[in-house]
Amino acid sequence: MVTRIRFRLFVAAALLLGGAPTSAQTVVELLARGDRLATERFDNEGALDVYHDALRVDPESWEAYWRASRALTDIAEHLPAETDSLREAKLAVYETAYEYADRAVRIAPDKAIPYVKRGAAMSRIVEMKGAMSDVKGAIAARDDFRRAIDIGDGGAEAQAEARHGLGAVHTLVCQTPYVVRLPLGLAWGDLVSAAEQFRRASELRPDFILYRLDLARAYIMLDEPDRAAEQLRVAVESPLQDEDDEDRLEDAVLMLEALQSETKSVELDYENEKCVVPD
Repeated sequence: MVTRIRFRLFVAAALLLGGAPTSAQTVVELLARGDRLATERFDNEGALDVYHDALRVDPESWEAYWRASRALTDIAEHLPAETDSLREAKLAVYETAYEYADRAVRIAPDKAIPYVKRGAAMSRIVEMKGAMSDVKGAIAARDDFRRAIDIGDGGAEAQAEARHGLGAVHTLVCQTPYVVRLPLGLAWGDLVSAAEQFRRASELRPDFILYRLDLARAYIMLDEPDRAAEQLRVAVESPLQDEDDEDRLEDAVLMLEALQSETKSVELDYENEKCVVPD
């Protein structure tokens, strides 16, 4: 709640400033500086401050809004949630990330990346609440990723994220048994579609560990261990590009070792039998 209030106060203040520059730097320069902090140093708090500076220069910069949303989502991913109060605080940051991305969508409805970031924030919200508790949120996230794919711009990285996000929503939704979610309008979630989206994301970014790892998980759930192992072999040879890649690499190594063992068995947090859609 506090974060959402801060967001609204910031937007109001930025609009009152009328876009008056607060720095000699241009919006383009500030965005580039923020991107270096976010993607090279993984300093999302510092990047968020820079994106705020960009919005003070131009309160209608959709590129600053979606980047601020990205930073907030990354910040929230690493916040603890062991208690109700911590969980509420974490959820509030995701909700603020959604509001930033929603602002970007409203300013630039013909661009793909704002929909990707809005979908990403909403996916995290749904993940925390549960798809059955936030049916509208699950559908909204799916629709945002689909819209981004339909628009098709933003380059391979943006389109890969849209594909992966859509696959993740399918995986999230199908953890609830089909007969339970059918009357709620969530019958569309299925694991085959998730795997296809993960595969297409991996084609667009072949050396991104997360996409290979999630595709491998999907293949494991579909009882295709050889295809899963193939993806994991690529993952373990891929460069580290994200702040969480060391942990993902460790997961990939352990999963590959398990698949190469005598049992060829990997335990996942997912229940794959729930993800089967009846004929």
